[in-house]
Amino acid sequence: MKIQLKKILEAGQGGEAGRKEGERWAIAGMATLLTGQKASALTMFARGVALLERAWRERNPDFQGGFKERVAESVRFYEETHQHPVNRRLHQIGIPLIVGGAAGLVLAPAFRPLWLASAGSFAVGWGLNILGHAAFEKNRPAFSADPLSFVTGPLWDLKPLVDRVSRLRPRAA
Repeated sequence: MKIQLKKILEAGQGGEAGRKEGERWAIAGMATLLTGQKASALTMFARGVALLERAWRERNPDFQGGFKERVAESVRFYEETHQHPVNRRLHQIGIPLIVGGAAGLVLAPAFRPLWLASAGSFAVGWGLNILGHAAFEKNRPAFSADPLSFVTGPLWDLKPLVDRVSRLRPRAA
């Protein structure tokens, strides 16, 4: 099983064709999650992320950093592609809906009330993000060029909330 999964994740083209294929697999994995086929959805999504990361590495052959530097580069790219204030606000609402919805879709029994609420949250969150990019930012979602934005995006979008909370806390003397 482990070898078979490794083959699924590693197979595929490189370059721009690989990036497009990775984007299709990631989107298909997210859509499949809405059908209740969790294992298939997660495998498809993982394949998409692997292809997107390979394409990112090919486009950035001079990148020599480790994980910390890769995350910093992803945050920089995410900030660069999320400048419009309305898009940023839509993401600050949409990203938590997506993350919470995805967790519910994976953890709750399919087609039960919690799963259905999670599906709605996931879909509305993606709708807000797509609206932000199409109507305001006028660019593609960051994951289409940098798959690590699936992680750094939610962290970046939640940073203003964390900053506000930390300013409210009394400082120790």
